[in-house]
Amino acid sequence: MRARFEPAPLVLAAALPFLFLHRHYQPSVSLGSFDANLSDLAVLAVVAGALIAERPLRLPGPRAIWVAWGALLVWIAVSVVYGRLLDPAYPLKAHAVTAAKFAEYALLAPAAALILRRAEARLLAAAVAVGWCCVLALVALLQFLGLASEFEGRRPGQREPSLAGIHDLGAISGTVLALALVAVVLGAPEVARRRGAIAAGVAGAIGVSIAAALDSVAALMLSAVTIWLAAARRQRVSIGRTIALVAIVGGVSFAAVTLRASSIQAFLRFVGIEQQAATTGGVQSYAHRTLLAYVGVRIWIDHPLLGVGWQGSSDPFAFEPELAQAHERFPAEPAEAFPSVEHPWGVQNGPVQALADLGPVGLLAFLAVFLVPLAATARTAWRSAGEHAVAALVVACALIFSLAVITGSGLVTGAPLDALLWLAVGAAAAVASGRTRSPGTV
Repeated sequence: MRARFEPAPLVLAAALPFLFLHRHYQPSVSLGSFDANLSDLAVLAVVAGALIAERPLRLPGPRAIWVAWGALLVWIAVSVVYGRLLDPAYPLKAHAVTAAKFAEYALLAPAAALILRRAEARLLAAAVAVGWCCVLALVALLQFLGLASEFEGRRPGQREPSLAGIHDLGAISGTVLALALVAVVLGAPEVARRRGAIAAGVAGAIGVSIAAALDSVAALMLSAVTIWLAAARRQRVSIGRTIALVAIVGGVSFAAVTLRASSIQAFLRFVGIEQQAATTGGVQSYAHRTLLAYVGVRIWIDHPLLGVGWQGSSDPFAFEPELAQAHERFPAEPAEAFPSVEHPWGVQNGPVQALADLGPVGLLAFLAVFLVPLAATARTAWRSAGEHAVAALVVACALIFSLAVITGSGLVTGAPLDALLWLAVGAAAAVASGRTRSPGTV
């Protein structure tokens, strides 16, 4: 397959491990207020490869995808300006840098749309993603067994971040596992692809289980339903394949929930379902995230039209006026659970953060970035067959995982999850364009 050896797909394939690698493991250099690392170089390399090697440069796919993409970036830029105009305490320089980083990663979307128009390029990218997921799963397993260190040293027997970060590992592994689920439901007749599907299934299952992020578990269930419905529309799905799908999803979900049992119990006490007072510690608990989401909603209520500006919800000028009501609403929560100068937790919920930072217009643009390409890939999966349908289903699952995990973790720029989102948006445009190009055509 000649497309495997063309420059742009090779550049994207080589960049994927760096894009899906936590900054903790990357060398970096400071350029004024901007920190650049290997993943930044990987982004620029992919963009340059698409510009140089891919023709024509007209972006493929439904125009609505690119309208949503551009609207979010423009509104974020505008919010940086009005954030400072609305409150002089808004740190303009710092948030302008993070907005630039967000826009930099967003360039992966048009680059991926140009590169992944060819089926062979998509296959190469999927193979590299599966291979890197195998590495992440192995490292996570070694960390879980206490044979390798993570960010805070060796802490065996708990959820682990591997080389990507806990939420990022869940999203990446879930997307790879979705590829295996598609093979389970639709079949994988070729030996090479069958082996790839097995590797994707094992690595993805380990990654989602050890990351133990319940947002990834929810995304996995939704992805499984999406895959089954798309397959059932095209052909009768056998009972055996359905049982296999349910068994894989159920087993992975059980493993992940088991690792989060203490956090789930604490949350049940927090909402009064179990006996005992509200949870008294563990600022990473679901009670803590509920508290932070409450603060985010309160910030929006006080700034209903525009929000406080990009990333402003993590700044004292925005959250400090809400602390009195938050303490009154959550009296049993420990002091360190509340946002402070020492603990600028942020909102840690993507849609709520978008509402607090960017207002209703920004929230709509944020949701459109996910939902418009998701609708396009769903239509493609429903109407297509063969590799095109498989690619559409996997990309749809990547978008589902991205939205679910960002909902559970917030908008963090320059992270592997950031790269996964924009690659998925670009891949959705490429797949939904309806043009299956043969190698060597332009």
